[in-house]
Amino acid sequence: MGDITGSPAPTEALLVIDSGHSHTTITPVLRGQPIQRAIRRLEIGGKLLTNRLKEIISLRHFSLMDEPHLVGQIKEDVCYVSLDFAGDLSRAWQAGGGGVKLSSNGAAAHASAERLDYVLPDYHTTTRGHTRPHDPACAASVARIVGGGVGGGGDQDAFPLGNERFTVPELLFAPTDLGMAQAGLPEAIVQSVSALPEGLWPVMLANVLVVGGTAALPGFVERLQTELRAVVKSECAVRVMRPEK
Repeated sequence: MGDITGSPAPTEALLVIDSGHSHTTITPVLRGQPIQRAIRRLEIGGKLLTNRLKEIISLRHFSLMDEPHLVGQIKEDVCYVSLDFAGDLSRAWQAGGGGVKLSSNGAAAHASAERLDYVLPDYHTTTRGHTRPHDPACAASVARIVGGGVGGGGDQDAFPLGNERFTVPELLFAPTDLGMAQAGLPEAIVQSVSALPEGLWPVMLANVLVVGGTAALPGFVERLQTELRAVVKSECAVRVMRPEK
Protein backbone atom coordinates (compact mmCIF):
# COMPACT_ATOMS: atom_id res chain seq x y z
CA MET A 1 0.00 0.00 0.00
CA GLY A 2 1.14 3.56 -0.63
CA ASP A 3 1.38 6.50 1.72
CA ILE A 4 -1.74 8.15 3.00
CA THR A 5 -2.31 11.86 2.66
CA GLY A 6 -1.91 13.79 5.88
CA SER A 7 -0.76 11.70 8.84
CA PRO A 8 -3.15 11.86 11.80
CA ALA A 9 -2.20 13.55 15.04
CA PRO A 10 -0.59 11.23 17.64
CA THR A 11 -3.69 11.35 19.83
CA GLU A 12 -5.72 9.92 16.95
CA ALA A 13 -3.55 6.83 16.42
CA LEU A 14 -2.53 4.13 18.87
CA LEU A 15 -0.96 0.71 18.61
CA VAL A 16 -2.57 -1.15 21.50
CA ILE A 17 -0.80 -4.23 22.88
CA ASP A 18 -3.20 -6.06 25.19
CA SER A 19 -1.31 -8.81 27.00
CA GLY A 20 -3.96 -10.44 29.12
CA HIS A 21 -4.89 -13.81 30.59
CA SER A 22 -5.38 -15.95 27.49
CA HIS A 23 -3.42 -14.24 24.74
CA THR A 24 -1.72 -11.07 23.57
CA THR A 25 -3.46 -8.98 20.92
CA ILE A 26 -1.93 -6.25 18.77
CA THR A 27 -4.53 -3.76 17.55
CA PRO A 28 -3.82 -0.60 15.55
CA VAL A 29 -6.47 1.99 16.40
CA LEU A 30 -7.11 5.00 14.15
CA ARG A 31 -9.50 7.73 15.29
CA GLY A 32 -11.03 5.37 17.83
CA GLN A 33 -11.59 2.51 15.37
CA PRO A 34 -9.56 -0.73 15.21
CA ILE A 35 -8.00 -1.53 11.83
CA GLN A 36 -9.19 -5.11 11.50
CA ARG A 37 -6.84 -6.27 8.75
CA ALA A 38 -3.80 -5.38 10.84
CA ILE A 39 -4.83 -7.06 14.10
CA ARG A 40 -2.44 -9.80 15.16
CA ARG A 41 -2.71 -12.29 18.01
CA LEU A 42 -0.01 -14.07 19.96
CA GLU A 43 -1.20 -17.20 21.75
CA ILE A 44 0.72 -16.36 24.90
CA GLY A 45 -0.79 -14.64 27.91
CA GLY A 46 -0.78 -14.82 31.66
CA LYS A 47 -2.39 -18.26 31.78
CA LEU A 48 0.32 -19.91 29.69
CA LEU A 49 3.07 -18.23 31.72
CA THR A 50 1.43 -19.35 34.96
CA ASN A 51 1.13 -22.91 33.67
CA ARG A 52 4.78 -22.93 32.62
CA LEU A 53 5.88 -21.68 36.05
CA LYS A 54 3.61 -24.25 37.66
CA GLU A 55 5.31 -27.04 35.69
CA ILE A 56 8.79 -25.85 36.64
CA ILE A 57 7.99 -25.55 40.34
CA SER A 58 6.28 -28.94 40.32
CA LEU A 59 9.27 -30.53 38.57
CA ARG A 60 11.92 -29.02 40.82
CA HIS A 61 10.20 -28.94 44.20
CA PHE A 62 6.71 -30.31 44.78
CA SER A 63 3.49 -30.38 42.85
CA LEU A 64 1.46 -27.19 42.59
CA MET A 65 -0.38 -28.43 39.49
CA ASP A 66 -3.72 -28.04 41.25
CA GLU A 67 -2.89 -24.56 42.59
CA PRO A 68 -3.15 -22.14 39.62
CA HIS A 69 -4.23 -19.23 41.82
CA LEU A 70 -1.25 -19.67 44.14
CA VAL A 71 1.19 -19.97 41.25
CA GLY A 72 -0.36 -16.88 39.68
CA GLN A 73 0.46 -15.00 42.88
CA ILE A 74 4.01 -16.34 42.81
CA LYS A 75 4.38 -15.14 39.21
CA GLU A 76 3.16 -11.67 40.14
CA ASP A 77 5.54 -11.53 43.10
CA VAL A 78 8.78 -12.78 41.52
CA CYS A 79 8.74 -12.81 37.72
CA TYR A 80 10.16 -10.06 35.53
CA VAL A 81 11.14 -9.48 31.90
CA SER A 82 14.89 -9.56 31.48
CA LEU A 83 16.50 -6.55 29.81
CA ASP A 84 19.55 -8.68 28.92
CA PHE A 85 18.37 -12.25 28.56
CA ALA A 86 21.57 -13.72 27.12
CA GLY A 87 23.63 -11.93 29.74
CA ASP A 88 21.37 -13.06 32.56
CA LEU A 89 21.63 -16.66 31.40
CA SER A 90 25.39 -16.37 31.18
CA ARG A 91 25.60 -14.95 34.69
CA ALA A 92 23.29 -17.69 35.91
CA TRP A 93 25.56 -20.33 34.41
CA GLN A 94 28.69 -18.75 35.90
CA ALA A 95 27.09 -18.45 39.33
CA GLY A 96 26.46 -22.21 39.42
CA GLY A 97 25.17 -24.20 42.33
CA GLY A 98 21.56 -23.34 41.75
CA GLY A 99 18.60 -25.23 40.43
CA VAL A 100 18.30 -27.02 37.12
CA LYS A 101 17.41 -25.15 33.96
CA LEU A 102 15.83 -27.06 31.11
CA SER A 103 16.97 -25.60 27.81
CA SER A 104 14.83 -25.56 24.66
CA ASN A 105 16.35 -28.84 23.46
CA GLY A 106 15.71 -30.56 26.78
CA ALA A 107 19.29 -30.52 28.02
CA ALA A 108 19.84 -29.81 31.70
CA ALA A 109 22.22 -27.20 33.04
CA HIS A 110 22.92 -25.98 36.55
CA ALA A 111 22.11 -22.31 36.88
CA SER A 112 21.55 -19.70 39.54
CA ALA A 113 20.59 -16.07 38.94
CA GLU A 114 19.13 -13.58 41.37
CA ARG A 115 17.89 -16.38 43.53
CA LEU A 116 15.39 -15.83 46.29
CA ASP A 117 13.16 -18.04 48.38
CA TYR A 118 9.39 -18.05 48.20
CA VAL A 119 7.59 -18.77 51.44
CA LEU A 120 4.18 -20.31 50.86
CA PRO A 121 1.16 -19.13 52.87
CA ASP A 122 0.09 -21.37 55.71
CA TYR A 123 -3.56 -20.19 55.40
CA HIS A 124 -3.70 -19.74 59.17
CA THR A 125 -1.66 -16.60 59.79
CA THR A 126 -1.26 -15.54 56.15
CA THR A 127 -3.15 -16.15 52.92
CA ARG A 128 -0.47 -14.92 50.53
CA GLY A 129 3.12 -16.03 50.19
CA HIS A 130 6.13 -13.75 50.31
CA THR A 131 9.75 -13.64 49.26
CA ARG A 132 12.86 -13.57 51.39
CA PRO A 133 16.62 -13.53 50.68
CA HIS A 134 17.87 -16.90 49.54
CA ASP A 135 18.87 -19.32 52.30
CA PRO A 136 21.36 -22.01 51.11
CA ALA A 137 19.55 -24.50 53.33
CA CYS A 138 16.62 -24.09 50.96
CA ALA A 139 18.67 -24.87 47.84
CA ALA A 140 18.22 -28.62 47.60
CA SER A 141 14.46 -28.67 47.35
CA VAL A 142 11.95 -27.44 49.90
CA ALA A 143 12.70 -26.17 53.39
CA ARG A 144 10.25 -26.29 56.27
CA ILE A 145 10.23 -23.13 58.38
CA VAL A 146 9.25 -24.42 61.81
CA GLY A 147 6.99 -22.03 63.67
CA GLY A 148 7.60 -19.50 60.94
CA GLY A 149 5.38 -17.07 59.22
CA VAL A 150 4.10 -13.63 59.93
CA GLY A 151 2.85 -13.55 63.48
CA GLY A 152 4.65 -16.73 64.48
CA GLY A 153 2.00 -19.19 63.35
CA GLY A 154 2.44 -22.75 62.14
CA ASP A 155 5.07 -24.31 59.93
CA GLN A 156 5.54 -22.99 56.39
CA ASP A 157 7.17 -24.38 53.27
CA ALA A 158 9.70 -22.39 51.25
CA PHE A 159 11.57 -23.15 48.04
CA PRO A 160 14.19 -21.31 45.95
CA LEU A 161 13.45 -19.55 42.68
CA GLY A 162 16.20 -18.57 40.26
CA ASN A 163 16.32 -18.22 36.50
CA GLU A 164 12.69 -19.27 36.08
CA ARG A 165 11.89 -15.75 37.26
CA PHE A 166 12.91 -14.41 33.84
CA THR A 167 12.91 -17.46 31.56
CA VAL A 168 9.13 -17.87 31.93
CA PRO A 169 8.23 -14.30 30.76
CA GLU A 170 10.81 -14.66 27.99
CA LEU A 171 8.29 -16.85 26.16
CA LEU A 172 6.53 -13.64 25.09
CA PHE A 173 9.60 -12.77 23.06
CA ALA A 174 10.63 -16.29 22.03
CA PRO A 175 7.60 -18.63 21.71
CA THR A 176 9.79 -21.13 19.85
CA ASP A 177 11.45 -21.93 23.19
CA LEU A 178 8.20 -23.74 23.99
CA GLY A 179 7.91 -25.25 20.51
CA MET A 180 5.28 -22.76 19.34
CA ALA A 181 5.40 -21.87 15.65
CA GLN A 182 4.76 -18.19 16.28
CA ALA A 183 6.71 -14.99 16.01
CA GLY A 184 7.70 -13.27 19.22
CA LEU A 185 5.95 -10.09 20.31
CA PRO A 186 8.28 -7.59 18.56
CA GLU A 187 8.07 -9.46 15.26
CA ALA A 188 4.28 -9.77 15.56
CA ILE A 189 4.07 -6.00 16.08
CA VAL A 190 6.12 -5.43 12.94
CA GLN A 191 3.76 -7.75 11.04
CA SER A 192 0.80 -5.74 12.27
CA VAL A 193 2.30 -2.37 11.38
CA SER A 194 3.40 -3.65 7.97
CA ALA A 195 -0.22 -4.37 7.13
CA LEU A 196 -0.96 -0.64 7.37
CA PRO A 197 -0.30 2.11 4.84
CA GLU A 198 3.34 3.14 5.17
CA GLY A 199 2.39 6.66 6.19
CA LEU A 200 0.89 5.27 9.40
CA TRP A 201 3.99 3.40 10.51
CA PRO A 202 5.78 6.30 12.26
CA VAL A 203 2.75 7.51 14.19
CA MET A 204 1.81 3.98 15.32
CA LEU A 205 5.32 3.13 16.48
CA ALA A 206 5.54 6.41 18.35
CA ASN A 207 2.31 5.62 20.22
CA VAL A 208 2.52 2.02 21.44
CA LEU A 209 0.24 1.51 24.44
CA VAL A 210 0.57 -1.68 26.50
CA VAL A 211 -2.29 -2.85 28.73
CA GLY A 212 -3.26 -6.05 30.51
CA GLY A 213 -1.98 -7.87 33.55
CA THR A 214 0.94 -9.57 31.82
CA ALA A 215 2.20 -6.22 30.56
CA ALA A 216 2.53 -5.14 34.20
CA LEU A 217 5.53 -7.45 34.71
CA PRO A 218 8.61 -5.41 35.62
CA GLY A 219 10.81 -4.76 32.59
CA PHE A 220 8.06 -5.40 30.02
CA VAL A 221 7.86 -1.83 28.67
CA GLU A 222 11.62 -1.29 28.61
CA ARG A 223 12.35 -4.62 26.89
CA LEU A 224 9.64 -4.14 24.29
CA GLN A 225 10.89 -0.67 23.42
CA THR A 226 14.45 -1.93 23.04
CA GLU A 227 13.38 -4.88 20.87
CA LEU A 228 11.17 -2.73 18.64
CA ARG A 229 13.90 -0.14 18.22
CA ALA A 230 16.17 -2.89 16.90
CA VAL A 231 13.76 -4.16 14.22
CA VAL A 232 12.10 -1.04 12.77
CA LYS A 233 13.49 1.62 10.45
CA SER A 234 15.94 3.96 12.11
CA GLU A 235 13.97 7.04 11.04
CA CYS A 236 10.91 5.86 13.03
CA ALA A 237 10.66 7.00 16.63
CA VAL A 238 9.61 4.23 19.02
CA ARG A 239 7.75 5.00 22.23
CA VAL A 240 6.14 2.32 24.41
CA MET A 241 3.83 3.51 27.19
CA ARG A 242 1.73 2.02 29.97
CA PRO A 243 -1.38 3.85 31.24
CA GLU A 244 -0.96 5.59 34.55
CA LYS A 245 -2.80 3.91 37.41
